[in-house]
Amino acid sequence: MSAVHRVGSEQVAYIKGAPKEVLARCSRIRLDGKQAPLGESLRAEILAANDEYARAGLRVLAIAARSLSAGFAPFTPEALEQDLTLLGLVAMFDPPRPEVAEAVQKCHQAGIRIVMITGDYGLTALSIARRIGIVRSQQPRILTGLELDTLSDEALQAALQEEVIFARVAPEHKLRVVAALQRAGQVVAVTGSDETNLVVTNLARLEFAVPRTIARVNNPKNAWMFTPEMGVDVALNPSDLMAHLIAEEMSLGDMMTLLKLRRGQFSLVEERLNPAAPAAGKAVGDLELPAECNLAAILRGGQLLLPKPDLVLRPGDEVLAVVHSDHAPALAALLGSR
Repeated sequence: MSAVHRVGSEQVAYIKGAPKEVLARCSRIRLDGKQAPLGESLRAEILAANDEYARAGLRVLAIAARSLSAGFAPFTPEALEQDLTLLGLVAMFDPPRPEVAEAVQKCHQAGIRIVMITGDYGLTALSIARRIGIVRSQQPRILTGLELDTLSDEALQAALQEEVIFARVAPEHKLRVVAALQRAGQVVAVTGSDETNLVVTNLARLEFAVPRTIARVNNPKNAWMFTPEMGVDVALNPSDLMAHLIAEEMSLGDMMTLLKLRRGQFSLVEERLNPAAPAAGKAVGDLELPAECNLAAILRGGQLLLPKPDLVLRPGDEVLAVVHSDHAPALAALLGSR
């Protein structure tokens, strides 16, 4: 991430990001108020400090700067984020919630496997996973998003047979891991703390939501939340749950609600798009969806597609949606199924 500020009479770009990536764009370092060349030995020392912080469970950012010449353009990441001066590392402690370790223990007692998929640096993820009891072996495998990009489906299936942590991943990597577990015949649930997890979470919850019903609360982060206050019948006993739980941090109450929903006002439906339907040939972003309705995924020829605004719906698409029961007929009419 970059931000450009006016400092006195000059413009200065300030950059923050993962230490390895920021360091690769730096040619100098500020030491004792002066700029000095950033040699290989100093780079190695900085990376070693980063790893030391990460092993302690700290999240680490590198901070760098660059003075810009008059008339500098364009203000793009590619143009700004090069020939930088490293200012230092910032290490932050963001501990798991107090109830997480107990939730993990109860999952293990119930025979539920937990796999961590996170955007954190691998050593940070490993430290947190050990602290809350997700990993128990001496040398669990750590796979990054970049490594996942080069991994075949067969190799990923083999990796999932071991204790593994997925680090520095993007939402599409999470989606691939969930799909791989499902292809292996596993029942998968996902928890996530932000909107990037929404579609992945929807995909995984299909195993639990059909033919049961689920409920939704629109919170500021557009995340899916399940609470007893919503009038949902919840069984909190984990002993009857069979699942792989993919998680970073979860509330045991939210998790059990997710896995054992029995009734509610919202339903997860699957409708095949009719060639004559009003939605056929339209982009997702142009659809006039009924109130209290959200698309979860599109299945096309066995391929899972994310419901991005520019995705054009085709006849025969399987549209997966979460809709309030009062508005299910309107959704069916839009898709031409009724």
